[in-house]
Amino acid sequence: MIEEIAVVNRISKRSMELRIERPQQCDGCAVRENCYTQGNVLTVPLEPGVRESDRVRLTITNTSVLGLSALMYGVPLVAVLAGIILGYYLFFPTLAETARTLATMGSGFGLMAVAALVVHHAGKRVAGSIEYATERIGESDQSDESLNAVEKY
Repeated sequence: MIEEIAVVNRISKRSMELRIERPQQCDGCAVRENCYTQGNVLTVPLEPGVRESDRVRLTITNTSVLGLSALMYGVPLVAVLAGIILGYYLFFPTLAETARTLATMGSGFGLMAVAALVVHHAGKRVAGSIEYATERIGESDQSDESLNAVEKY
């Protein structure tokens, strides 16, 4: 489960666009330049009673950060290593050393490209199962006790 604070940028008939605020912990982090660089905007189903510029607590459920990391990084890594090993020992053992090395690298990168397509399609399937829950944060007191109506999507 992931929790973030966001501001409502835009509201349409059935959805709302949220801009995720960068947490204060990010100010002291060495890799903060790599996070929140792609607009940090997310579109979620509309919560009744929310207006533009309201602050909401966004909870993302039905997702495992570890599982998604393994999918995004582990699958391509295993694919490139498998392509190199298979290419060197199985596909190109009779080539001259330079040609064998180049062909092996090509097979590694080729298998990694196939893995990238698999990860892309798997990511689309996973994205469809993610659930978003939003809680409007009260305007006068923004503590946890002042949360208004909660609706799960």
